[in-house]
Formats: sequence, structure tokens, C-alpha cells
Amino acid sequence: MRLMTGRALSISPYTQVEATARQEAVERVRAMVLSIWPQCRFEVHGSFATGMYLPNSDIDAVILGSGAQSPAVCLKAGPGR
Repeated sequence: MRLMTGRALSISPYTQVEATARQEAVERVRAMVLSIWPQCRFEVHGSFATGMYLPNSDIDAVILGSGAQSPAVCLKAGPGR
């Protein structure tokens, strides 16, 4: 696995600036989610979590333990709602 990870990282075409911007975006989303549901867990997974993402990759995240009963409730919970 180490060889495969090292190989993937050696050909990943993202820069440190892009990596920092992605991490900052995740932290902004995490802060907003926790301001709405302080008791929840916000977890990032997938290629971003492993560091094996490409510039056009999305960031996969999940909110656990929010207590929301449906996705519609979650969408209405954001700031300004």
C-alpha cells in the first residue's frame, strides 16, 4: 500500500496552495455545521481524507448525530434561514 500511495502522491497534480484552500474550505464548512449542531460529528472521507485526490475531485463529508429528521430540515438549518 505504501508504494501505491507514494506513486499516487508523486503524480498528483495539485499544489500546496490548492491543498491549503481545500483544507480551509473544509474547516469553514465544519465550523458552520458545528455552529448549527454543536453535538454532531463532521467527518471528511474519500480521496480528500486519504490525500489521494485530484484537482477536479470533490470533498466527501458526512454529518453524524445532528438529530435532524430529514435532509430537508438540514437544508433549512443554514445561516439566514
